[in-house]
Amino acid sequence: MNVRFEYLYQDIDGHQYWGDVVFANPHNIAIGGIIAAAQDALITGCYFLPATLGLPCLRPASAPTRQGERDHYWHEAHSFTGSHEHATDRRHRNIEAFIACLERSCRLARPA
Repeated sequence: MNVRFEYLYQDIDGHQYWGDVVFANPHNIAIGGIIAAAQDALITGCYFLPATLGLPCLRPASAPTRQGERDHYWHEAHSFTGSHEHATDRRHRNIEAFIACLERSCRLARPA
């Protein structure tokens, strides 16, 4: 079974923008193991920057971008679930490769 990753961007006013991507799971890794590995990698257990992972940024183009404005670029991981849908990752990664990318990306982005 493949794995659906759902994530969101929430602005300071509480507006939510949702996205998802489906990854192949050729080794049938258990969802619980995927969730544990992702939570270990994610910043404070849920935050990441989608551009560093090759995922679509859900932040609206109309959001403020000047320094000092209140909106941000951080996205929040919501869930990993089993899926019978075909993989949709633009980089054609399986879930193992995505988790490895997540680990590298968040390690580099983690505040010192």
